[in-house]
Amino acid sequence: MLRRLLASFRRVPGVVGAIVVDDQWTVTATALEMEQDEMLTTWSDVLRESERLVGEVEMGDIEQLWLECELGHIVLAPLVGGHSMLVLSDSVANIGRLRHEVRARTPVIDDMLR
Repeated sequence: MLRRLLASFRRVPGVVGAIVVDDQWTVTATALEMEQDEMLTTWSDVLRESERLVGEVEMGDIEQLWLECELGHIVLAPLVGGHSMLVLSDSVANIGRLRHEVRARTPVIDDMLR
């Protein structure tokens, strides 16, 4: 069920795929067809450092971390129980729509992970 929900991100033009990892960054579910090991290690470090920085300035919890790059976009969203979701797209994707889709699906994914 979770895999199908992640696969539904591909209906957004430009989305390459999505992945959910647990608090140890072990893959829980994926709809992403690419090498993931090195990518996940890098993104776990990015999220931890971002959470540390946000904590230092007392801005609350991170809802989404997103990057616009020359070749695409990456949205990283913390989930319930230490899980995290990454959604990757190519440069065609609309970052605003992608952020909206992540925000809309996050509560459903949180419910599935409980």
